[in-house]
Amino acid sequence: MADLDGNGSNDILWRNSSTGANVIWQLNSTTYSTATALPELASANWVNYL
Repeated sequence: MADLDGNGSNDILWRNSSTGANVIWQLNSTTYSTATALPELASANWVNYL
């Protein structure tokens, strides 16, 4: 979790290691606000260091 959109609340970066799909859940405090799909990364070696 990290504040990826700069609004002062932590957001969640999800990754499906089987499909390579990536999405950010933007949160407003602890409430879900928006989902943003990111490009798929086919490499199974990709690691999230957030």
